[in-house]
Amino acid sequence: MSQVAKMYLRGKLFTKTMKGLTPEQHQEIEDIIEIVMDDPLLQKCRHEFCNALARTIKNEYDDREVGLQDYRIAIMRAAVAAKYGKKPAEEALINPIQRKKWFQTWAFNYLRQILRENKISYIHIAERVLIPADTAALYQITRLLINIIKEERDVPHRRLLRSLLQRVEVIEQDDSYVFKFDHWSFPATIFDRLHKLTTEYLKYNVEITLIMDGILIKRLTEVLPEIKIIKRSEQNVRETSFDADSNEDDRRDQLEAQTMNQNNAALCEVEEQDLIKNLKDKIPSDTQAVLQIYFEETRPQDYNDKFGPGSPKIIHVAKYLDISTKEVKRHLSVLRHHCLSLGVGS
Repeated sequence: MSQVAKMYLRGKLFTKTMKGLTPEQHQEIEDIIEIVMDDPLLQKCRHEFCNALARTIKNEYDDREVGLQDYRIAIMRAAVAAKYGKKPAEEALINPIQRKKWFQTWAFNYLRQILRENKISYIHIAERVLIPADTAALYQITRLLINIIKEERDVPHRRLLRSLLQRVEVIEQDDSYVFKFDHWSFPATIFDRLHKLTTEYLKYNVEITLIMDGILIKRLTEVLPEIKIIKRSEQNVRETSFDADSNEDDRRDQLEAQTMNQNNAALCEVEEQDLIKNLKDKIPSDTQAVLQIYFEETRPQDYNDKFGPGSPKIIHVAKYLDISTKEVKRHLSVLRHHCLSLGVGS
Protein backbone atom coordinates (compact mmCIF):
# COMPACT_ATOMS: atom_id res chain seq x y z
CA MET A 1 0.00 0.00 0.00
CA SER A 2 1.42 3.41 -0.93
CA GLN A 3 2.14 5.95 1.75
CA VAL A 4 -0.46 8.26 0.21
CA ALA A 5 -3.14 5.59 0.74
CA LYS A 6 -2.01 5.05 4.33
CA MET A 7 -2.17 8.78 4.96
CA TYR A 8 -5.69 8.83 3.52
CA LEU A 9 -6.79 6.05 5.89
CA ARG A 10 -5.29 7.85 8.85
CA GLY A 11 -7.08 10.99 7.72
CA LYS A 12 -10.34 9.01 7.64
CA LEU A 13 -9.62 7.85 11.19
CA PHE A 14 -9.20 11.48 12.21
CA THR A 15 -12.51 12.45 10.60
CA LYS A 16 -14.40 9.46 12.02
CA THR A 17 -13.16 10.10 15.55
CA MET A 18 -14.05 13.77 15.40
CA LYS A 19 -17.52 13.03 13.94
CA GLY A 20 -18.33 10.96 17.03
CA LEU A 21 -18.14 14.05 19.22
CA THR A 22 -20.78 16.69 19.90
CA PRO A 23 -20.14 20.12 18.37
CA GLU A 24 -19.01 21.39 21.79
CA GLN A 25 -16.65 18.44 22.30
CA HIS A 26 -15.40 18.83 18.74
CA GLN A 27 -14.49 22.45 19.42
CA GLU A 28 -12.79 21.53 22.71
CA ILE A 29 -10.56 18.99 20.94
CA GLU A 30 -9.76 21.47 18.16
CA ASP A 31 -8.78 24.05 20.78
CA ILE A 32 -6.52 21.52 22.54
CA ILE A 33 -4.89 20.54 19.24
CA GLU A 34 -4.08 24.17 18.42
CA ILE A 35 -2.62 24.74 21.89
CA VAL A 36 -0.39 21.66 21.57
CA MET A 37 0.68 22.45 18.01
CA ASP A 38 1.89 25.87 19.17
CA ASP A 39 3.27 24.78 22.57
CA PRO A 40 6.95 25.90 22.78
CA LEU A 41 7.79 22.87 24.95
CA LEU A 42 6.60 20.52 22.20
CA GLN A 43 8.26 22.18 19.21
CA LYS A 44 11.29 19.88 19.46
CA CYS A 45 8.97 16.84 19.50
CA ARG A 46 7.10 18.18 16.45
CA HIS A 47 10.38 18.82 14.63
CA GLU A 48 11.84 15.37 15.40
CA PHE A 49 8.59 13.61 14.44
CA CYS A 50 8.70 15.14 10.95
CA ASN A 51 12.48 14.66 10.63
CA ALA A 52 12.29 10.96 11.54
CA LEU A 53 9.66 10.35 8.84
CA ALA A 54 11.62 12.30 6.24
CA ARG A 55 14.84 10.50 7.14
CA THR A 56 13.52 6.93 7.30
CA ILE A 57 10.55 6.76 4.91
CA LYS A 58 11.15 9.78 2.66
CA ASN A 59 8.84 9.74 -0.41
CA GLU A 60 5.92 12.06 0.48
CA TYR A 61 7.52 12.83 3.85
CA ASP A 62 10.19 14.88 2.11
CA ASP A 63 7.42 17.49 2.23
CA ARG A 64 7.32 18.67 5.86
CA GLU A 65 3.60 19.46 5.63
CA VAL A 66 2.86 15.76 5.06
CA GLY A 67 4.67 14.83 8.27
CA LEU A 68 2.78 17.55 10.12
CA GLN A 69 -0.52 15.98 9.04
CA ASP A 70 0.44 12.73 10.78
CA TYR A 71 1.73 14.64 13.79
CA ARG A 72 -1.63 16.40 14.04
CA ILE A 73 -3.44 13.04 13.99
CA ALA A 74 -1.21 11.82 16.84
CA ILE A 75 -2.02 14.96 18.82
CA MET A 76 -5.74 14.51 18.12
CA ARG A 77 -5.68 10.94 19.45
CA ALA A 78 -3.82 12.08 22.56
CA ALA A 79 -6.26 14.94 23.11
CA VAL A 80 -9.32 12.66 22.86
CA ALA A 81 -7.69 10.15 25.25
CA ALA A 82 -6.81 12.87 27.74
CA LYS A 83 -10.26 14.44 27.63
CA TYR A 84 -12.63 11.51 27.10
CA GLY A 85 -10.59 8.33 27.62
CA LYS A 86 -11.37 5.59 30.15
CA LYS A 87 -8.93 7.32 32.48
CA PRO A 88 -9.03 11.02 31.56
CA ALA A 89 -5.78 12.91 32.13
CA GLU A 90 -6.99 16.44 32.79
CA GLU A 91 -3.59 17.34 34.28
CA ALA A 92 -2.06 16.83 30.82
CA LEU A 93 -4.35 19.55 29.48
CA ILE A 94 -3.62 22.24 32.04
CA ASN A 95 -0.08 21.59 33.35
CA PRO A 96 2.61 22.50 30.73
CA ILE A 97 5.08 19.90 32.00
CA GLN A 98 2.49 17.11 32.13
CA ARG A 99 1.15 18.21 28.75
CA LYS A 100 4.61 17.84 27.24
CA LYS A 101 5.06 14.34 28.69
CA TRP A 102 1.60 13.16 27.65
CA PHE A 103 1.56 14.41 24.06
CA GLN A 104 5.21 13.59 23.45
CA THR A 105 4.60 9.97 24.47
CA TRP A 106 1.57 9.68 22.19
CA ALA A 107 3.43 11.30 19.29
CA PHE A 108 6.41 8.97 19.48
CA ASN A 109 4.22 5.90 19.94
CA TYR A 110 2.31 6.89 16.80
CA LEU A 111 5.62 7.41 15.02
CA ARG A 112 6.61 3.84 15.93
CA GLN A 113 3.36 2.63 14.37
CA ILE A 114 4.05 4.47 11.11
CA LEU A 115 7.61 3.13 10.96
CA ARG A 116 6.31 -0.42 11.47
CA GLU A 117 3.88 0.10 8.57
CA ASN A 118 6.81 1.12 6.37
CA LYS A 119 9.28 -1.65 7.11
CA ILE A 120 12.46 -1.13 5.11
CA SER A 121 13.59 -3.88 2.71
CA TYR A 122 17.28 -4.67 2.38
CA ILE A 123 19.52 -6.09 -0.30
CA HIS A 124 22.77 -7.77 0.70
CA ILE A 125 25.88 -6.86 -1.24
CA ALA A 126 29.06 -8.95 -1.32
CA GLU A 127 32.12 -7.21 -2.78
CA ARG A 128 35.44 -9.00 -3.33
CA VAL A 129 38.40 -6.78 -2.44
CA LEU A 130 42.17 -7.33 -2.39
CA ILE A 131 43.86 -5.91 0.73
CA PRO A 132 47.03 -6.53 2.84
CA ALA A 133 46.76 -9.54 5.15
CA ASP A 134 46.94 -7.55 8.40
CA THR A 135 44.14 -5.21 7.26
CA ALA A 136 42.11 -8.26 6.23
CA ALA A 137 42.62 -9.71 9.70
CA LEU A 138 41.23 -6.52 11.25
CA TYR A 139 38.14 -6.77 9.07
CA GLN A 140 37.64 -10.47 9.79
CA ILE A 141 37.91 -9.92 13.55
CA THR A 142 35.23 -7.22 13.34
CA ARG A 143 32.95 -9.57 11.37
CA LEU A 144 33.62 -12.33 13.92
CA LEU A 145 32.50 -10.07 16.77
CA ILE A 146 29.42 -8.90 14.86
CA ASN A 147 28.37 -12.52 14.26
CA ILE A 148 28.82 -13.39 17.94
CA ILE A 149 26.66 -10.42 18.90
CA LYS A 150 23.94 -11.43 16.41
CA GLU A 151 23.83 -14.91 17.94
CA GLU A 152 23.43 -13.62 21.51
CA ARG A 153 19.87 -14.33 22.68
CA ASP A 154 19.92 -12.32 25.91
CA VAL A 155 18.77 -8.85 24.81
CA PRO A 156 20.43 -6.74 27.57
CA HIS A 157 23.70 -8.60 27.09
CA ARG A 158 23.48 -8.17 23.32
CA ARG A 159 23.08 -4.42 23.83
CA LEU A 160 26.11 -4.43 26.12
CA LEU A 161 28.21 -6.25 23.50
CA ARG A 162 27.11 -3.80 20.83
CA SER A 163 28.13 -0.87 23.01
CA LEU A 164 31.54 -2.48 23.59
CA LEU A 165 32.04 -2.98 19.85
CA GLN A 166 31.12 0.65 19.19
CA ARG A 167 33.88 1.73 21.58
CA VAL A 168 36.66 -0.36 20.01
CA GLU A 169 40.00 1.40 19.59
CA VAL A 170 42.39 0.38 16.82
CA ILE A 171 45.94 1.42 17.71
CA GLU A 172 48.54 1.20 14.94
CA GLN A 173 52.11 0.39 15.96
CA ASP A 174 55.34 -0.14 13.97
CA ASP A 175 54.72 -3.81 13.25
CA SER A 176 51.21 -4.41 14.53
CA TYR A 177 47.69 -3.31 15.31
CA VAL A 178 46.06 -3.46 18.73
CA PHE A 179 42.33 -4.05 18.49
CA LYS A 180 41.47 -2.70 21.94
CA PHE A 181 38.16 -3.75 23.54
CA ASP A 182 36.70 -5.66 26.50
CA HIS A 183 36.74 -9.23 25.17
CA TRP A 184 36.10 -10.63 28.67
CA SER A 185 32.41 -9.73 28.37
CA PHE A 186 32.02 -11.83 25.20
CA PRO A 187 30.86 -15.48 25.24
CA ALA A 188 33.51 -18.20 25.43
CA THR A 189 32.97 -19.01 21.74
CA ILE A 190 35.19 -16.02 20.94
CA PHE A 191 38.27 -18.06 21.92
CA ASP A 192 37.56 -20.97 19.56
CA ARG A 193 36.74 -18.67 16.67
CA LEU A 194 39.84 -16.55 17.20
CA HIS A 195 41.95 -19.71 17.31
CA LYS A 196 40.67 -20.69 13.85
CA LEU A 197 41.39 -17.20 12.56
CA THR A 198 44.89 -17.32 14.08
CA THR A 199 45.65 -20.60 12.30
CA GLU A 200 44.33 -19.24 9.01
CA TYR A 201 46.35 -16.00 9.10
CA LEU A 202 49.66 -17.51 10.18
CA LYS A 203 50.09 -18.74 6.62
CA TYR A 204 49.93 -15.07 5.56
CA ASN A 205 52.64 -14.14 8.11
CA VAL A 206 50.16 -12.46 10.45
CA GLU A 207 50.00 -13.49 14.11
CA ILE A 208 46.73 -12.93 16.00
CA THR A 209 47.03 -13.04 19.79
CA LEU A 210 44.47 -12.44 22.53
CA ILE A 211 45.91 -10.02 25.09
CA MET A 212 44.53 -8.62 28.37
CA ASP A 213 42.84 -5.60 26.84
CA GLY A 214 42.08 -6.78 23.32
CA ILE A 215 43.63 -8.53 20.33
CA LEU A 216 47.15 -8.05 18.94
CA ILE A 217 47.56 -8.38 15.16
CA LYS A 218 51.28 -8.61 14.41
CA ARG A 219 53.08 -8.55 11.07
CA LEU A 220 55.75 -11.28 11.07
CA THR A 221 57.39 -10.04 7.85
CA GLU A 222 57.94 -6.54 6.51
CA VAL A 223 56.08 -7.24 3.27
CA LEU A 224 52.75 -9.02 3.54
CA PRO A 225 50.77 -10.71 0.80
CA GLU A 226 47.50 -9.21 -0.34
CA ILE A 227 44.51 -11.50 0.09
CA LYS A 228 41.02 -11.42 -1.31
CA ILE A 229 38.16 -11.08 1.16
CA ILE A 230 34.42 -10.81 0.70
CA LYS A 231 33.31 -7.48 2.12
CA ARG A 232 29.62 -7.64 3.01
CA SER A 233 27.29 -4.68 3.34
CA GLU A 234 23.59 -3.92 3.27
CA GLN A 235 21.51 -1.33 1.44
CA ASN A 236 17.88 -0.50 2.01
CA VAL A 237 15.55 -0.36 -0.95
CA ARG A 238 12.72 2.11 -1.24
CA GLU A 239 9.80 1.02 -3.39
CA THR A 240 8.31 3.24 -6.07
CA SER A 241 5.87 5.80 -4.73
CA PHE A 242 2.55 5.22 -6.54
CA ASP A 243 0.80 8.54 -6.32
CA ALA A 244 -2.50 9.35 -7.96
CA ASP A 245 -0.50 11.00 -10.77
CA SER A 246 -0.21 8.45 -13.58
CA ASN A 247 2.74 10.16 -15.27
CA GLU A 248 5.52 7.54 -15.43
CA ASP A 249 8.20 10.25 -15.46
CA ASP A 250 7.08 11.27 -11.98
CA ARG A 251 7.49 7.76 -10.60
CA ARG A 252 10.93 6.70 -9.47
CA ASP A 253 12.61 3.86 -7.69
CA GLN A 254 14.76 4.95 -4.78
CA LEU A 255 17.86 3.14 -3.64
CA GLU A 256 19.12 4.52 -0.29
CA ALA A 257 22.64 3.39 0.60
CA GLN A 258 22.97 3.43 4.41
CA THR A 259 24.74 1.32 7.01
CA MET A 260 22.65 -0.62 9.56
CA ASN A 261 23.77 1.77 12.26
CA GLN A 262 22.37 4.73 10.32
CA ASN A 263 19.04 2.98 9.82
CA ASN A 264 18.76 2.08 13.48
CA ALA A 265 19.63 5.60 14.59
CA ALA A 266 16.16 6.95 13.96
CA LEU A 267 14.55 4.17 15.97
CA CYS A 268 16.97 4.77 18.82
CA GLU A 269 16.03 8.42 18.65
CA VAL A 270 12.36 7.49 19.01
CA GLU A 271 13.11 5.64 22.27
CA GLU A 272 15.23 8.47 23.65
CA GLN A 273 12.48 9.71 25.93
CA ASP A 274 12.20 6.35 27.73
CA LEU A 275 15.96 6.35 28.25
CA ILE A 276 15.90 9.87 29.73
CA LYS A 277 13.19 8.88 32.18
CA ASN A 278 15.04 5.72 33.28
CA LEU A 279 18.30 7.59 33.69
CA LYS A 280 16.66 10.35 35.72
CA ASP A 281 15.27 7.71 38.08
CA LYS A 282 18.70 6.15 38.61
CA ILE A 283 21.40 8.80 38.56
CA PRO A 284 22.45 10.99 41.54
CA SER A 285 20.77 14.38 41.80
CA ASP A 286 24.00 16.29 41.10
CA THR A 287 24.37 14.49 37.73
CA GLN A 288 20.91 15.53 36.53
CA ALA A 289 22.11 18.89 35.17
CA VAL A 290 24.77 17.22 32.99
CA LEU A 291 22.23 14.72 31.66
CA GLN A 292 19.90 17.58 30.79
CA ILE A 293 22.57 19.21 28.61
CA TYR A 294 23.71 16.05 26.82
CA PHE A 295 20.21 15.23 25.54
CA GLU A 296 19.05 17.66 22.85
CA GLU A 297 15.44 17.24 23.96
CA THR A 298 16.15 18.61 27.43
CA ARG A 299 19.06 20.96 26.68
CA PRO A 300 18.41 24.46 28.07
CA GLN A 301 17.85 27.09 25.40
CA ASP A 302 20.26 29.51 27.05
CA TYR A 303 23.01 26.86 26.71
CA ASN A 304 22.36 26.69 22.94
CA ASP A 305 22.25 30.47 22.74
CA LYS A 306 25.64 30.73 24.44
CA PHE A 307 27.57 27.80 22.92
CA GLY A 308 25.56 26.96 19.79
CA PRO A 309 23.99 23.68 18.62
CA GLY A 310 25.80 20.38 18.19
CA SER A 311 27.42 17.93 20.55
CA PRO A 312 28.24 19.59 23.91
CA LYS A 313 31.91 20.09 24.74
CA ILE A 314 33.13 19.33 28.22
CA ILE A 315 34.66 22.78 28.64
CA HIS A 316 31.35 24.43 27.66
CA VAL A 317 29.37 22.25 30.06
CA ALA A 318 31.82 23.13 32.84
CA LYS A 319 31.46 26.86 32.16
CA TYR A 320 27.68 26.67 31.97
CA LEU A 321 27.35 24.75 35.25
CA ASP A 322 30.24 26.63 36.91
CA ILE A 323 32.11 23.45 37.78
CA SER A 324 35.49 22.01 36.77
CA THR A 325 36.05 19.92 33.65
CA LYS A 326 37.17 17.11 35.95
CA GLU A 327 33.79 17.21 37.67
CA VAL A 328 31.99 17.08 34.29
CA LYS A 329 34.03 14.01 33.34
CA ARG A 330 33.06 12.36 36.63
CA HIS A 331 29.37 12.96 35.91
CA LEU A 332 29.81 11.56 32.37
CA SER A 333 31.42 8.46 33.82
CA VAL A 334 28.40 8.02 36.10
CA LEU A 335 26.08 8.37 33.10
CA ARG A 336 28.05 5.82 31.07
CA HIS A 337 27.81 3.23 33.83
CA HIS A 338 24.07 3.77 34.19
CA CYS A 339 23.59 3.57 30.42
CA LEU A 340 25.38 0.23 30.38
CA SER A 341 23.24 -1.00 33.24
CA LEU A 342 20.18 -0.14 31.11
CA GLY A 343 21.60 -2.13 28.22
CA VAL A 344 22.55 0.76 25.91
CA GLY A 345 25.81 2.24 24.75
CA SER A 346 27.55 5.14 26.44
